[in-house]
Amino acid sequence: MTTQETTVPITEKITEKKREVISIQVSPEEKRQITTMAVKDCGISVSEFVRTKIFTEFPKETEAEAMTDEERQIYEDKLSDLNEAVKSLKTDIVNLKVGKASPSAVKGVEVAPLKENGIIFDLAEDFKATIEKIKTFRAGEIEKMSEEQKANVPDINKYFKTIFLRGLRRSYNNGFLAKYTGLTTDDIKLMADSEAIDYGNEV
Repeated sequence: MTTQETTVPITEKITEKKREVISIQVSPEEKRQITTMAVKDCGISVSEFVRTKIFTEFPKETEAEAMTDEERQIYEDKLSDLNEAVKSLKTDIVNLKVGKASPSAVKGVEVAPLKENGIIFDLAEDFKATIEKIKTFRAGEIEKMSEEQKANVPDINKYFKTIFLRGLRRSYNNGFLAKYTGLTTDDIKLMADSEAIDYGNEV
């Protein structure tokens, strides 16, 4: 007579072993969800539910099947936020490099306040010296370029306007633009269009 092997549920096998307690922290909403899934949906204790969930292999769903429409929207919104953050970080890196550059080589140079269309910027001497450093560096780099490469380099005025628009857009992402200027992203786009600056790729 052949002895049949008795199949023991995995939860019973675990029960036979010495129990130890593992504590985890969850939010109140997560606690409610776990309790509902365990007691209401499965009719078992939270401990049994968690153990079974961890040690039992279930058929794997594809990412698309596992996500609800709401979860997918949250995921896409998060990706969009991260892309915006990356763009802001790139601008921050450029600003940090400029800030660390030593302006000593051009200190003491008289730099007239920037004037254009009646707008005047009151700048500190070190600030003006750093701007001159940028101009000097760009002039040297452009001198080394071929005529074809030079044609693709924006002039200094367009460069500073682009940086200005990037700052406004970043202020919008941080929630300061409307609070301190009353502007919207449509206003930024309008300024970019008027200066022939690509809002999507350059700003």
